[in-house]
Amino acid sequence: SLGLTFIVKGGALSEDEIKDIISSATLDFSQKTAEQHFQEGLSLFNQNKYEEAKFNFVNAIYQNRQNPEYSYYLGRAFFETEDWSAARKHFKKAIALRPDYTEAQRLLDEAESKEKTKK
Repeated sequence: SLGLTFIVKGGALSEDEIKDIISSATLDFSQKTAEQHFQEGLSLFNQNKYEEAKFNFVNAIYQNRQNPEYSYYLGRAFFETEDWSAARKHFKKAIALRPDYTEAQRLLDEAESKEKTKK
């Protein structure tokens, strides 16, 4: 156990969420908004700079955990780097926030299929 609790708008982060943030990126305590982090991450994602994009998506989520797009694109960044487990986790979160998110469901199904064939 990390023995840490992060308090954010909308409630405390779970231990798994904290571990995910710590393992995938360092938080940026600059004055950027969640949307600014997301847009920067999207730009990096579109340049195939997935690791750098993850950093920005995690920071966007840290500031606003209720936006399904942020979780979806973090899932896509993990998908592109073939981390199927992490991709699935973030696609599920996007779907939980927006149940009709068909593209997230499609990629979740694909990630699950790829993870099964990997084993």
